[in-house]
Amino acid sequence: MATSSRMTRYLTAAGLGALLVLAGASTLAQPAGGRQQPQRQPGPEQKFKELDKNGDGKLSPDEFPHPMIFKQIDTAGDGFITLEEFKAFAAQHQGQGPGADAEAKFKQLDKNGDGKLSPDEFPHPELFKQVDTTGDGFLTLEEFKAFAAQHQGQGPGADAEAKFKQFDKNVDGKLTPDEFPYPKMFTEIDANGDGVITLDELKAYMQKKKAGQ
Repeated sequence: MATSSRMTRYLTAAGLGALLVLAGASTLAQPAGGRQQPQRQPGPEQKFKELDKNGDGKLSPDEFPHPMIFKQIDTAGDGFITLEEFKAFAAQHQGQGPGADAEAKFKQLDKNGDGKLSPDEFPHPELFKQVDTTGDGFLTLEEFKAFAAQHQGQGPGADAEAKFKQFDKNVDGKLTPDEFPYPKMFTEIDANGDGVITLDELKAYMQKKKAGQ
C-alpha cells in the first residue's frame, strides 16, 4: 500500500534522525539562565553499552529500539548489531539528525556543487521521492530544508501518543477521517470498524508496523 509505505518511511526517517542524535550528534541544552549551549550526547560506544542489556557485546532486535533500521545497521546480516557496525553507522551519518544544519548538510552532499542533489548524491534512496516534492528527479535546497524542518524533533519521542495528540484537532480522544491525514490507511487502523481511531488502535497499528508484520 503506497500510503502505508509513505508513513513507514516517515517513521523510519524520524527514528533514524533521533538515533543519530543519540549516537553522538550535538544538541542544544537550555540551562536555567535561558542561554542555549551545545551539549554532547553519549557517544556511540556509551550508547551501545546502554542498549546492550545482557552485556554480550552485541544488540539483538529485542534490545535495539528502532527495528525499522535494524537491517540497515546489521551489515553482516547475522541478526545482531556489533559495536563496530553501530559505530560505522553513527560515523557515516554523523550530523544528519534533527539538530543538523540543513544548509550545511546540503552543501556537504552536493558533491558537484550544482545546487541540487541527484539520487546518487543523496544517501537515503528510500526517502528521495518523499523529499523531492516537485518530482523532477532532483532535490533543491528548499525541498531539503522543508523536509528537515517537517521532521524536526520527530524521533523516538514522537510515539503513538504524541502523534495521536497532534492529529486530534478537537481533542475528543478519537480521530475521525477528517482528522487523520492518511485516508487509505484509516479502515486498516480502525480495528473495530466504528468509524473513529482510538489511541489504542493507533498504538497497536504502529507496534505492528515496527514488528514488521
